[in-house]
Amino acid sequence: LGYWREMLSNLPAVASLPTTTPRPPTSDFAARTEPFEIDHELHAALDTVAKTHGVSLAMVIQAALVATLRRSGTGADIPLALPVSGRNDEALSNLVGFFVNTLVARHRFTGTESFADLLGQVRATNLGAFSHQDVPFERVVEALNPVRSLASHPLAQVAYSFQSAEDVDLHLVGLQVESLPADVTTAKFDLSLKLGESRTPGGDCAGVFGVIEFRTDLFSPQEIQAFGRRLARVLDAAVSDTGIIVEDIDVLDVDERHLVLYDLSLIHI
Repeated sequence: LGYWREMLSNLPAVASLPTTTPRPPTSDFAARTEPFEIDHELHAALDTVAKTHGVSLAMVIQAALVATLRRSGTGADIPLALPVSGRNDEALSNLVGFFVNTLVARHRFTGTESFADLLGQVRATNLGAFSHQDVPFERVVEALNPVRSLASHPLAQVAYSFQSAEDVDLHLVGLQVESLPADVTTAKFDLSLKLGESRTPGGDCAGVFGVIEFRTDLFSPQEIQAFGRRLARVLDAAVSDTGIIVEDIDVLDVDERHLVLYDLSLIHI
């Protein structure tokens, strides 16, 4: 608890997310999803970046997500919720049950960080969080005692999860079993990026697939689609040059740039 008190002290009450819709005083947390994909070529390039900088592929995409939030106006102090399996004891590996816990990774910007610097920060932050994961999220919230709200999740409003490629086939005698997607109707967070990678039988990169889950009272599908395009641009910039300064990454497309430069009166403030 001492670690979490120090790490998460003086967090922003609520993240300033890139939405034109004012946050309501209460929410039903109704949710929708938009697909997000990374093709096999970019997947392979990101994998190379991960190996070069001594981080995981999940950390590279996490850094890109945080950079996208930063470049979209979220601020210089960005907490991110990270679900973990809670099975760090080998004795729990084959035990049926729900052990998932939520950690909070805090990312801070000074304005001078390169993407490579951000990768180092993400690695250090995640490893610190993972090494203190035995404290349940609910206990962390109790200890920090943030201002509670019926319109937002405490401590972090954006979540990120990444499922590494693995064999998840389930074989039961006398049964044929397949996994099916579940309809998402309720959002746990304002915005969640949920991804999983796919690899060929030989281990080659075959793409990263997933969804961006969002609250419908905060975001429109069009806003989330635009956010996904910005994230893709950050990923492209990262594989081109990890030395690029985060503040210099161009995340706007032609229409968005025209809106900012010439139609500023249309933007909700």
